[in-house]
Amino acid sequence: MFRPWATLLSVLGLLLLLVIVWRMAVTLTATPAPTPIKEGGRSDEVQILRGQLVVEIPDRHERWTLWFRTGRYDARSRVADTRDSACQVERRGAVVTVFAAPRIIVDFTEHTMRMTDGVTIIGVQARLRMRVPQLKWNWRTDRLKGGGTVRLDGERVWGVADGFTGDTALQRLHLANPRLQWRSKPSSDTAKE
Repeated sequence: MFRPWATLLSVLGLLLLLVIVWRMAVTLTATPAPTPIKEGGRSDEVQILRGQLVVEIPDRHERWTLWFRTGRYDARSRVADTRDSACQVERRGAVVTVFAAPRIIVDFTEHTMRMTDGVTIIGVQARLRMRVPQLKWNWRTDRLKGGGTVRLDGERVWGVADGFTGDTALQRLHLANPRLQWRSKPSSDTAKE
């Protein structure tokens, strides 16, 4: 037997299904709302999570890459403030120096990078590793200046100093009040073992 209420329920179920499908289609194709601009003017700051910054210096055939976990860039002052950062300096495709610091501030107007809160410097060509509380690097002049107690450990020397100045590759260093220990050159007999 044919029941009229079964037909009515079938039609209502079909209409309900069509409404649900239509609503899903509208939701899937909807574009996200634009981010509202803060009241009080336009902000020139950009915040970035897990980023990379690459700068090339063609006259020295140099390229440095800065990786960071979080960063903030202010377009007005042209300053980038990064956290949990590492910077690798390459010349002619070969890695020269690696810097790692909890905080690196890059000032594009002064061409400087200030690193704070404990900096590790690895000079690949010099085979030298240094720890310093703070460091300033001027990439235009190729100069480093470290402040605080410097701890250094190299292939032939280790020790501490009260600060230093030098070049990016750590080939020429001037240590303030150095206290160094020299390692003996390995003999050919021990090198074979």
